[in-house]
Amino acid sequence: MTDDLLAITIQSSRESIAAFDGEQLLYLLVNVDPPKKTTVPYLPRNLSLIVDCSTSMKGDRLGNVKHAAGMIVERIGPEDKISVVAFSDRAEVVRPSSPLTSKATLISQINGIRASGGTEIYQGLEAGYDEIRKSPLDSFSNHMILLTDGHTYGDTKDCLQLARDAAIQGIDISAFGIGDDWNEAFLDKLVAMSGSQSIYIEKPSQVVGYLQDKIRGLGVVFASSFRLLYDFPSGVELLSVFKIAPYAQQFVPDGLDMRLGSIEADSPLTLLLEFQVEVQNSEESFRLPVRFLSDIPSRQMKDYPSDYELEIPISGEHDPIEPPYQLAEAVRALNLYRMNERIWQDIEEGDIPVATRRLQQFNTRLLEAGHSALAEQVELETERLRSMGALSESARKRLKYGTRTLITQTIRLES
Repeated sequence: MTDDLLAITIQSSRESIAAFDGEQLLYLLVNVDPPKKTTVPYLPRNLSLIVDCSTSMKGDRLGNVKHAAGMIVERIGPEDKISVVAFSDRAEVVRPSSPLTSKATLISQINGIRASGGTEIYQGLEAGYDEIRKSPLDSFSNHMILLTDGHTYGDTKDCLQLARDAAIQGIDISAFGIGDDWNEAFLDKLVAMSGSQSIYIEKPSQVVGYLQDKIRGLGVVFASSFRLLYDFPSGVELLSVFKIAPYAQQFVPDGLDMRLGSIEADSPLTLLLEFQVEVQNSEESFRLPVRFLSDIPSRQMKDYPSDYELEIPISGEHDPIEPPYQLAEAVRALNLYRMNERIWQDIEEGDIPVATRRLQQFNTRLLEAGHSALAEQVELETERLRSMGALSESARKRLKYGTRTLITQTIRLES
C-alpha cells in the first residue's frame, strides 16, 4: 500500500489459510519506506549522554567511553543541544542541556569524570530525562543514550516506568552494554518502550564505532514514534515483533500499541510480525488489518495513520506454497535465535545434558545455514559445557547478539 507519505508493503507466509479448527502461525514481513523524492529538513538533535561511572568502569571502559563521547561532541552542530550525566549510586549533571558553545570545554568536562561507587541506573536516567525535557520536544530529535557495564539494583521498575513515560513524549532511549556483567533482558525491556536498540560491546575499544553509528542518523528522521496498533479481529493473537532493519531488536507485545522507533529519511523500517490465527470454516477469506500511527515532524503531523488490510483466501487444504524467500529466511533465522534462547533456559534450569544436545543441534543448523563463524563459537561452548557444566556470561551475550543479527544479515539487509 502506498499513501502520500509512507509506502508500506507486506509479504505473507501464506497464500491461503487452512479451514480447520485449530491454531495456525502466520508471519508477515513488513517494509515501511519514506518518500523517495522528499527532502527532509534537518531536525536538530536533543541528546543526553548518560555515562556509568561506577567503580567497575574504571580503566579502559571509562577511558574509551570518554573518548567516544568526545568524538560525538565534535559532531554536534550549533542547532543541537546536548547534556552529559555521570552516574554511579548517585547522578551528577556534568553539563546541563544547552547549545554547544565550546567543544573543548565540554570535552574537558567529560574527561574529568572519575569512577567510584555502585550502579543505580535510575539515578542516571532520571537526571538525563530532566535535562532533555528542558527543550521543546516537538522541535528536536530527542534521544537518551545509556552506557553501562553493570546490573542495576532495586530500581528496575522505576527505570522501565521512566522509559515508558519518555517514549510517550517522543524521547527514545538506546542502551550500550559494555563487557559481560550487565543484564541484557533488562536493557532489552528498557529500549523496547521507545522501539530503540540495545547493543553488546564486547571490547571497550568498540565503543567509539558503535556510538558514532548511533548518532549518525538521528538528525534525518522522517517519521518518529512509529507504532503498531493492537487492532486485530477475534481469533488473531500477535505473538512477537522483531525489527529487522535498520537494526535487529526483539519486542514483546504489551499494552494498546507497540512503539517501533523512528523511520530515517534514507532508510526503510523492516519488521517481522508473528501471529497465531484461528479461522472459522464458514468464512470465505481471512482479513487482517495492520494499522500504524506515526508523527511526521517536517509536516507538523501527529498520529498520522498508515493502514493496510491483508486478505487471504480460506482453503480446505493446507497451503502448499513456499513463502517468499526473504520472509522464509528471516523466519529460519528467528528460529535459530529462539533455539539459542531455549538452550540458556535449559542451563538456568540445571538441565545440562539437554542443553548440551541442543547446542550440538544448534551447531549443525548453523553450519547448514552457512554461518560457520558462529558455528565455531557454538562448538567451543559445547565442549566447555560438557566439561565444566556451565557457560560464561560472555558466551551468553556473544551467542544471543550473534544470532539476533543473523535475522538482519540473512535477508540481505544492512545490519
